[in-house]
Amino acid sequence: MISKRIDSFDGLRALAILLVIGFHFYSGEVNLFNPPYNSIFKDWNIFKYGYFGVQLFFVLSGFVIVKSIADKNNLKNFIYARFLRLFPTMVLCCTLIFLFSILINQSKAFYDFIPSITFLDPKIYNAIFPGHNFKYMDGPHWSLFVEIRFYLLISFLYFFNKNIFFINLTIITISVAILNCAAFYFHFSYLTRLLSQLFISRHLGYFIFGISLYYLYINNFYKFIILLTCSIINVYTYIFINFYEPDYILFEPVATAIVTPLIFILVYSSLKIKFISKLLSCKLLVIIGSCSYTLYLIHNFIGTNIIKIIGNPLNFLPGFSIFYSFIVILFLLIISIYLDKFIRYTIRH
Repeated sequence: MISKRIDSFDGLRALAILLVIGFHFYSGEVNLFNPPYNSIFKDWNIFKYGYFGVQLFFVLSGFVIVKSIADKNNLKNFIYARFLRLFPTMVLCCTLIFLFSILINQSKAFYDFIPSITFLDPKIYNAIFPGHNFKYMDGPHWSLFVEIRFYLLISFLYFFNKNIFFINLTIITISVAILNCAAFYFHFSYLTRLLSQLFISRHLGYFIFGISLYYLYINNFYKFIILLTCSIINVYTYIFINFYEPDYILFEPVATAIVTPLIFILVYSSLKIKFISKLLSCKLLVIIGSCSYTLYLIHNFIGTNIIKIIGNPLNFLPGFSIFYSFIVILFLLIISIYLDKFIRYTIRH
């Protein structure tokens, strides 16, 4: 049984959440690199690609979830552990967002709790309850719906027959890539949607790469190479299709083609290169990474609105937006650390 926590992965989670925050603060709704915030760094906005932090999270999930399943070797224990990790934090963070929305007179609908705490797409509830406009309590919560479907897929494959888990996973990954090419070529849009819903096909390659690294971690080089190949085929199939059909995937195809191998190399290096592993295991990054889930859930709505409230009277000061955005990030980090400690303490006792 492999139960040791990997500190360098917390460092990677820290990088991932900082990229996501950077995207939302410096390239999203408030965009502190552009007017009216008068940033002196507007021509150097690398955070417009910060959304790849989510893909980094998916790679880490691929590794961690298969490791967790192998450690527990029991479906009930796995589901219970995932529930304790995700649900209490989501409820507490949604409550905080809801109360904050009332405080700033942007009150969210109470039923917006439902999609977030059930980790389901609001479209499902809007179809069941027409006339309501269900939304996530905060936009970034969409990725949890992706995560949950990955958990279901992997746990089904593993506990259905763990002896052929690797074979089934390989077949599904390759099949999804082939079927997506066929759906694109023959214009079967319904098949594209079906694959996306059942097999999270737009993100599957990143999860599979994480799983391949798990096999490398346990010194099974053969399975690592096969799944690495599968993940590359899956990701670059989408990149190829996206050149001909914009919006087929979520991200820019050229940026995805460049950044994806960098993500893969970084995560691989965190396991195999001591210097990189030690660098990512520094205390500050581990602290940020350990509360990254909590920070991810609360940063967008609360953070961007605090920036708007603070920033509007101070827009005339060039570059000042960058300074106070760091203060906001630090504030959110402190809240996340204490929320995470509170939740872990409550669960333990």
